[in-house]
Amino acid sequence: MITAVFSIELSDEFAARLQPVWNNLPRKVLEVVVVEAYREQADFDQDLQVMQDLASQGKVQLP
Repeated sequence: MITAVFSIELSDEFAARLQPVWNNLPRKVLEVVVVEAYREQADFDQDLQVMQDLASQGKVQLP
């Protein structure tokens, strides 16, 4: 499996506003990426299965 590492820069003020709402920002970003791939009906069946496996382990929450 190939993995990618992403870095997102947010201002301290913006991150401070998101933190109480999202709690775990890296996890929430991953969830958003997975949901958008699903909504766009991207051909990511195998990748979505990996995410579902992570969700079953409590590492990611899927809608």
